[in-house]
Amino acid sequence: AGKSAIINALLGQSVLEEGVLPTTTRIQQIRHGEGSGKTVLDDGQTILTFPIEFLSEMTIVDTPGTNAIIRKHETITATFVPRSDLVLFVTCGSYLHGERAGLFGT
Repeated sequence: AGKSAIINALLGQSVLEEGVLPTTTRIQQIRHGEGSGKTVLDDGQTILTFPIEFLSEMTIVDTPGTNAIIRKHETITATFVPRSDLVLFVTCGSYLHGERAGLFGT
């Protein structure tokens, strides 16, 4: 639904894979680091580090989608989200019309 694309725009560089179909299969934590790096953890998470100053103040997390075709992706996200301080929910604009419109108060 464009989560990775928005994060890439915030970072000012393409660091996460983007696509029309779901591309994020793991929790990806994007953190500040002295250089670029990637650590794959056994618990289904990946830690990505970049020398981007504002990341010293926060960690950005990219998750698999909700309402995903692959149910495991939805479970991964549902398990992680309650641990978050802030959640930015990204959805397709077409969801604001038609039968799903009631979900968004329109």
